[in-house]
Amino acid sequence: MNWVEQSITAVVTFLATWFGVNLAFRKELRRADRTEREQFGDMLHGVRVESASNHAILANLERDLRPDASPAFVFRTDALKTALASPLMYQRAPYSLILAADHVSSGLGLLGNLLGVALGRGFTARGVAEMRIRVAAMRDIIRVMQ
Repeated sequence: MNWVEQSITAVVTFLATWFGVNLAFRKELRRADRTEREQFGDMLHGVRVESASNHAILANLERDLRPDASPAFVFRTDALKTALASPLMYQRAPYSLILAADHVSSGLGLLGNLLGVALGRGFTARGVAEMRIRVAAMRDIIRVMQ
């Protein structure tokens, strides 16, 4: 083989190798992106189911609130807290969803604490009015988030 044939063979080998590696890299990126989207979808599904449950609990709480009563409701925020701790949420979700999720998480925690304090003692008439406002606002935010 002369030097021309060797040069052509080297260039063809280089291009074939580069093309193969590039193709494999792009295929892996598509697979990773698809897996990430599926995981994000699963995470959002869990948040949506949990939020629907909390929305129903808030509706019952709003209905059952009255002076000198101490309703006992428990809010589930495991999926929401997990989503807020996940990097996928910050990579894939719109900023408005992140803000709404953070507000719902802290708001449900606050409502849970208020219900815990009132357990056994009940609410005053003013406390019932304030709780109804908070519960209605939280229901609206959950509805928007869903």
